[in-house]
Formats: sequence, C-alpha cells, structure tokens
Amino acid sequence: MTVHTILGAGGVIADTLASELLAHQLPVRLVSRKPAAREGAATLAADLTDPVQTLRAINPLLLLFAIINLIVTVTINPWRSDRIPERFPNLKIVFIEGGFGWIPSATWRMDQHFERFRSEVPHLKRRPSEFVKEHFWFTTQPIDEPDEARHLRSLIEWVGVDRLLFSSDYPHWDFDDPRYAFKTPLTDAERRKIFNSNARAIYKF
Repeated sequence: MTVHTILGAGGVIADTLASELLAHQLPVRLVSRKPAAREGAATLAADLTDPVQTLRAINPLLLLFAIINLIVTVTINPWRSDRIPERFPNLKIVFIEGGFGWIPSATWRMDQHFERFRSEVPHLKRRPSEFVKEHFWFTTQPIDEPDEARHLRSLIEWVGVDRLLFSSDYPHWDFDDPRYAFKTPLTDAERRKIFNSNARAIYKF
C-alpha cells in the first residue's frame, strides 16, 4: 500500500495524513508525473512547445521545490506541509521518477544558505542535508549516466546505498533496463539493497 501526494500541488502533506501514515508505518510517495506537475512544467517553461518533454527535464527541480517546502516552509494553512520531517521525525518520504544525481548539489546549496541566513529560519534546528539523509528515499529512474563511472559511484555513495530504490518505469520508451542501468559496478550486497531489500524495508513487505 502506498499513498500518493501530488508534487504539482506543492508536495502537500496535511498533518492528518502524516499521522495516519505513521500509524500504519507507511511512507509518503511523492510523484511528479501527474497532471498538476505538468501544469507546473508548462508554467515554468511557457515558451517551450512540449510540456511533457519539459517535465522530463525539470523533474529534479520540481522535487527540489518539494524538499524545500517540506523542510523549510512555515505556514499557518493546516492543509499545507511545513517542517514535516521536524514535526514527524519517524515519517518516511519516497521521491519517485526524479533520479538522484541532483541531490548532493541541491543539499549543499540548501546547507550553505541555511548557514548564511539562519536568522531567517529560526524554526529550523538542523541543516537541511541532515533531514534529507534521515527522512528521504529516492527511486533511481531516470538514472544519470556520467561519462566516468567513478562519478556515478560517488553519487551513490553520497546519497547512500540504503536510500535508493530501483525503478524501471517500464514499459515507457525511456525505461531503465535493470541489466544495464548502472554504469558502475555494484557489489552483490549493494545490488540486493537497491533492487530488493530497501523497498521491502520501507514498504514493509
């Protein structure tokens, strides 16, 4: 069983939903490939003629918006998410179809701004990267394919083998074949985690 929230709606996670998920030990599943996200893609790139292809390109950006909203934003609207990881420390959040190559640079940037503008976010007690590493999981599709395998290895090690869940997106034309998806060698233990045990652990099956 999984619960969907629409990323195009701002990654909304109401308190009641978060509490219900925790009661059943289920993770939130954030999906960017939904109608609302397509509207967001069209808005961000209104001068482009193909919003679907635009969405493919900016999926990571939409997910980054969601992370900022979930970790940093303070709101008085009870139907909008704010400081979810801080207020629900046991809640797990899975990001779908955004890859993971963008995560290190995004969290570095958030941490840098946190240190420089800490006085503007007095409610935030820890660095954003700490919340990311403790509360967020990421599916692999679409897998980034740098020219040098060592760069992909560095990404995997930074995000954490325990935080990655293989996804193929089959039968879409750009699906990732599990036989060839990773352009860097994985140990048997790493492959078991990414392709099997990580998903079993977070989804409780």
